[in-house]
Amino acid sequence: MLLCPHTRWKIFDSEQPKLPNSRISSTSKLRRGFEYVQLAESRYRHAADKLQKSENVIEKYKKKLEDSAGLRRELKSLEEENAALVNTNATLETELKKAGSAKALADSYRAQIETLEAKAAEQANQVCHSSEQGPSLIRRSLS
Repeated sequence: MLLCPHTRWKIFDSEQPKLPNSRISSTSKLRRGFEYVQLAESRYRHAADKLQKSENVIEKYKKKLEDSAGLRRELKSLEEENAALVNTNATLETELKKAGSAKALADSYRAQIETLEAKAAEQANQVCHSSEQGPSLIRRSLS
């Protein structure tokens, strides 16, 4: 079904009036132009869809890039904190080694003190024992 350009009546293909060749050629040119425009529109629509998908992908990667930048900042702060903790740990280990050697020295001194105290107690017992035996020995020798 076609629309007659002069009368704007709907006419069917079988009822189409015979048009002169120049009119047919201009109509066919218009039809070809219309088909070309439809094809171009289809291509542009396809290109627009591809462009929209590409823009969505770009937005997705922008977000990932921003997230990775945040993660890099967080990683850097964690690395700095880790370095501070490593330094603290090294300091504590050094102090522990010093304390360990001081403990060994203190244990050595403690053992020496116990030995000396034991000798002093033994000598005190000997002195007490000899002082008790001393007068009895003197009395025995006098008698």
